[in-house]
Amino acid sequence: MKGKYKTKRGFTLIEILVVIVVLGVLSGIAVPKLIGYTEKTTRHTVTSVAPTMNTNC
Repeated sequence: MKGKYKTKRGFTLIEILVVIVVLGVLSGIAVPKLIGYTEKTTRHTVTSVAPTMNTNC
């Protein structure tokens, strides 16, 4: 049996859970900011297009 020990490779459950938690925290921070940017862009688009809609009628 000497020399037949394999080195274990891979991730432990704790490491995987830590990565999942970190990704959850980062997405919890990033998603609201992204939603805020899209709402702001939509508002800006509507305010810039609305005057042209009134003149074309």
